[in-house]
Amino acid sequence: MNMIMNIRQYARRALLITVAVMFAHPLALEAGKAVPVTVTAANPSEAIQGQDLEVLISGTGFGDGSTVKYLVTGTTDASQVTVLSVTYLPATGQLKTHIKVNGEAVTNYYDIEVLAATGRKGKGTTLFKVNLDPSVILPVSLGTPTGCSNSMGTGLNNGAYPAGLIVSTDTWSCTTGKDRLYRWQNGIWYDLGTLPGAVKGVAEGVSDNGTVAGMLLNSANINTAVVVSNAGALEVLPAPAGVFNTETMGISEDGRHIFGNITLQPINNISEGYATRWNLDLDGNWNIELISAQQSYVGTWPWGTSDDGSVIVGYSNYSSEHPDPVLRNRNEGWAWLEGAPPDWVTLGLDTLAFDVSPRGEVIVGRRLRNNPDTTQTSLAVYWVLDSSGNWVRHDLAGLDAEGSSAEGVGQVNGKLVIVGFAFAGSSGVPRAVAWLPRGDGSYGAPIRLAAIDGKSSASSFAEDVNANGVVVGRSGISKSSSVRAVLWMLPAIP
Repeated sequence: MNMIMNIRQYARRALLITVAVMFAHPLALEAGKAVPVTVTAANPSEAIQGQDLEVLISGTGFGDGSTVKYLVTGTTDASQVTVLSVTYLPATGQLKTHIKVNGEAVTNYYDIEVLAATGRKGKGTTLFKVNLDPSVILPVSLGTPTGCSNSMGTGLNNGAYPAGLIVSTDTWSCTTGKDRLYRWQNGIWYDLGTLPGAVKGVAEGVSDNGTVAGMLLNSANINTAVVVSNAGALEVLPAPAGVFNTETMGISEDGRHIFGNITLQPINNISEGYATRWNLDLDGNWNIELISAQQSYVGTWPWGTSDDGSVIVGYSNYSSEHPDPVLRNRNEGWAWLEGAPPDWVTLGLDTLAFDVSPRGEVIVGRRLRNNPDTTQTSLAVYWVLDSSGNWVRHDLAGLDAEGSSAEGVGQVNGKLVIVGFAFAGSSGVPRAVAWLPRGDGSYGAPIRLAAIDGKSSASSFAEDVNANGVVVGRSGISKSSSVRAVLWMLPAIP
């Protein structure tokens, strides 16, 4: 009897043990599994372009050896945010990431992807956002004339935006009206007329009183230099006999001097030309003045003038067939100073001058630096006239990619502001910039002038700046091939 009871008790205990094992086994199997990787939050969840910061990432399945990527939402692009380090925090189970947001990072939401040392991967979507750097200045688009899909700002007067400002422009890709000159004033595009046979017009500059200098191109690719008075009368600028091409590059602020070049009939496919100034006399007539010597195998291009037209700057381009092998295919900046001994000064080989300050004491442009791989890099520069009458060159800082150019200079609140463009980001997109003077008169890193939509995918270029701190230029439109004339308003210059 006792034996039977012992057998029953033994069987009962065995059954309980079996049931316990059955219930315990799934838990044991589960405990042996790796915890899935999930990514649920980021703190902070926002940053601005160029910011260096630490971000805590929350989720599950993290550990030592985890790696992290910040991906533009909906893409695999991890190039916009650089992850400098990743630290696992056992007490909270979080990851601490030290990141550097690129200066031209896409302003968008970002997904955060974590790869654990176990090989498991998890991703949280739209957990982080990159915002536009608040120091970046957004532009005002001037649109286009009716019938045109593109426009580009080429010059401006010293008026204040919007009512006092007049902007000269280049337009193209027009279904109608591309054979005409235009200027923009107070939100309105004004048609300045054309010449018979013209197929394209470019307004290259405007004076303070609204006189516009430009040129009209015919179907044979021959330019005719013209001027349009502030009253709207279009006049062809004079040229000597034998000249087949005349071009204007701009006009002085006082409206009395236009600069450009004339080209003689080509001989053996080599054109010979002069840098030229047209002057308005007291009777209201325009007279031509040749300011450079005629040179074979040399193209001479004036690009900027002082407010009174007495200083003109530009560069010469030496032909590939120049007799001197050292000069072939090279550029050389120059300055012409009315009445100075000498009146023509060169600024050095592999330089280009694009503008001169209102009083003629500072020139801006770029130089070409030779690289070890035989390529060249363009670097923005400025020249200052010293007490001995020599032009001393200084480099300007660029952005986070190499390559830059200084295109214009203006006097704002008594200080000289330089504008142009610099290449930015890993893709090397050209970005409009402004170099503001420091207390000692030197220039540091430039401030960025954004494209129309603030996106880093669109390029922008600054051409000139006026006395009211208005910058003119052009901007691409993100995800579009269109270009618009734009204005940027600089911050107050102390």
